[in-house]
Amino acid sequence: MFGPLVGAYAVVTLLLLAIAGLTAVREADAGRRRDAYRVLKLLTTTAGGGGITAAVLKLHESGLL
Repeated sequence: MFGPLVGAYAVVTLLLLAIAGLTAVREADAGRRRDAYRVLKLLTTTAGGGGITAAVLKLHESGLL
């Protein structure tokens, strides 16, 4: 019963992370980039497993990844 629900949550969360990340990187408008980065930050801190995603983002920001 919970397997499909957890799987659907994971798929939706990953989809939102991917869309927000691509928008934050590729958008030409600075306001939309800022908003997409804010959504990405919110998703990485609240999503289950967000700690790993946040760590990868920090490593990327510091140039180590």
